[in-house]
Amino acid sequence: MSEPLPDSSDRDLYARMRAGDERALSELYDRHAERMYSLARSVCSDPADAEEAVADAFLRLWRAGDYDPERGTVGAFLAVVTRSRALDRVRARKRRGRAEEKGAAQDPQGFAVEV
Repeated sequence: MSEPLPDSSDRDLYARMRAGDERALSELYDRHAERMYSLARSVCSDPADAEEAVADAFLRLWRAGDYDPERGTVGAFLAVVTRSRALDRVRARKRRGRAEEKGAAQDPQGFAVEV
């Protein structure tokens, strides 16, 4: 794996991305996605949840524009958002599991009712 370019180039890519350059987003994705996926997998047991967390982080970078270069690097922003989204997915999975268990306990035949 090659080393990412210095942060200033990430900032330049971010500025281009904010101006609507989809290729800049693609370059940021190529630089950071592998590390973000590794981070998400350390939180999520389900690979699909990890992939969704990474996609959510890059979508937020693209749409929200709430990354502030004065507060940190693009990589740090993506890491915080990826971790947050991964934790959200783990919590949601646990809530669904509890709801299904509760439904199964309430059904006389022991089947989970659709949530």
